[in-house]
Amino acid sequence: MSLFGTNIKKIRTVKKLSQTAFADLFNLSRASIGAYEEGRAEAKVDTIIEIANYFGIRVDLFLTKKLTINEIYHVDIFDEKRIKASSGQQQANAIPFVAAHQYDLYLTKYQQTKFIQQLPTITLGKRPKAENRAFEYMGHDMSYLEQGIHAGDWLITSQVREATEKQLFVLLTNEQLILCRIIKIKEATYNLKADHPDAVVVELAKSAVIELWLVDSIYSTYIPSVSNISERLSAIEKKQRLQEEVFKTIKGTQNN
Repeated sequence: MSLFGTNIKKIRTVKKLSQTAFADLFNLSRASIGAYEEGRAEAKVDTIIEIANYFGIRVDLFLTKKLTINEIYHVDIFDEKRIKASSGQQQANAIPFVAAHQYDLYLTKYQQTKFIQQLPTITLGKRPKAENRAFEYMGHDMSYLEQGIHAGDWLITSQVREATEKQLFVLLTNEQLILCRIIKIKEATYNLKADHPDAVVVELAKSAVIELWLVDSIYSTYIPSVSNISERLSAIEKKQRLQEEVFKTIKGTQNN
């Protein structure tokens, strides 16, 4: 017998979820959750994988190890007190947090009130009046020369109806969540581009955008290497000096 039932009961206790609330997250019955926890039944493989992925826990750990509170939260970049699980009613200044491993679920359940209410929340002080959402960034095309947005950074956003050019947005489409800068707004499309210089411009139909989230702030614990920055700056300065010398040489030749 695996420890699956023991661990989902531990997760429910830590996150203060009833069996019904937990079951609703995965379209299961309360009776099924009770049977899993009491060892009267084993879940299907796809159910185990879905629940493990939702909470960002490896399947093998979920089945073979009694999970600790730290393993359930697995939050490394901020104090656990800054991210709390909702019990169905969020605090007025609590912002629902969508971790990278929850992106696929968010795509299918973003309209479900219960799903949003059961997301972990971040409390960062006074909350604006607008609808807010926090997203964990996953990817590498928003940084360059160690500057910019890095994988694992938290994006604090507010929902808007209209886009503005040159601003950062998280866009929800039927297929994916996209972090990008909207560089051009046309009549029926957006031109999107990541911040990396080599990123290509992508055109997206406005009609494909389901939710539009403006990035208000970014929280990161990424610390760039001082030595690498110094080396890069030195290389840039050297390149500029060489360009100036070449320019002077060309100008001198032309004058002669």
